[in-house]
Amino acid sequence: MNKLKLIYSSVVASLFSVAFVTVITIWAERSKPLKDWLAGVSGHHWVTKGIFSLAIYIVAGIVTYFLVKEIGNNKINKLIMLLIWATILGIFAILGFYSMHYAKIL
Repeated sequence: MNKLKLIYSSVVASLFSVAFVTVITIWAERSKPLKDWLAGVSGHHWVTKGIFSLAIYIVAGIVTYFLVKEIGNNKINKLIMLLIWATILGIFAILGFYSMHYAKIL
């Protein structure tokens, strides 16, 4: 198993998972039918989000691992920085949404 490819595919999979959790969290709060459906899948909407996030991570990781041919350290470092920034943006998006929701702005 190629360690660089494994690291790269794990970071790509993490990017997909971060994006999914950010979008689905805000979307489900804005859409009662979606939130109810998520809750119906596993008993609680957060558990379903976790299950789907894990599934996205696994699928994206496997697909990326087999699609990518050559990976260098520079490319991995740039992608890790992208993941860090995507995570920070996701945190602020969710925090901002819930702050506005609590303040009854949304």
